Amino acid sequence: MSRVAVVRGERALEPVYRAMTLIDYHEPLEPYDAVLIKVNLITSHTYETGITTDPIVVEAVINKVQELDKQALVVETEGGITSPDTAIHETGMMEIIERLGAEYVNMRKLETRLNSQSRTHSVIVQVEKL
Repeated sequence: MSRVAVVRGERALEPVYRAMTLIDYHEPLEPYDAVLIKVNLITSHTYETGITTDPIVVEAVINKVQELDKQALVVETEGGITSPDTAIHETGMMEIIERLGAEYVNMRKLETRLNSQSRTHSVIVQVEKL
């Protein structure tokens, strides 16, 4: 079963942390060494438009993933108005990713394809050669 948490607060890390404490994210991530954090970077418009993921949310999620001693991979793919490789810089998100020691991956540029299928709480990822 999927869970959604909603909290009120100013734009800051703390409300994101509070929301994350309301869902069980520890157990589903336990078997994995790396966690993919899928962001929306279809344009270089900033988060205020509601089109692009707020970098503060990304920062909070990276922090929590790293607290679990997991590698944080921020991912996006081509398909929007702007290349995510451009948008990641123009929105300020890359600065956060680099400062926290996480990684950014444009999935379109991978030499392997990731197929995932949902199975209750967790996601199984198979890697296939293209």
